Amino acid sequence: ATGKLLFETYCVVCHGSDGKGQGTLGASYPVGVPDISRAELAARKDGFFFMKISKGGPIMPSYGHATAPKERWLIIHYLRTLQGV
Repeated sequence: ATGKLLFETYCVVCHGSDGKGQGTLGASYPVGVPDISRAELAARKDGFFFMKISKGGPIMPSYGHATAPKERWLIIHYLRTLQGV
């Protein structure tokens, strides 16, 4: 439940509630926001997502300053439920 709440707080605006990249803000990005529920990303290790959340990426902001390490792991755990893992 905590992971879902954190996902809704930090991730939904871009990735959408289902993780498919169609959040309110995500839909406006010209290059698109990744569908984090797709099989290619579901195959990635948890550490990949931990680093993305911590450090950000080309269009993703860093949330390392806003979330504690434990919270990032909770987000990843919830993300895995969206991926069906």
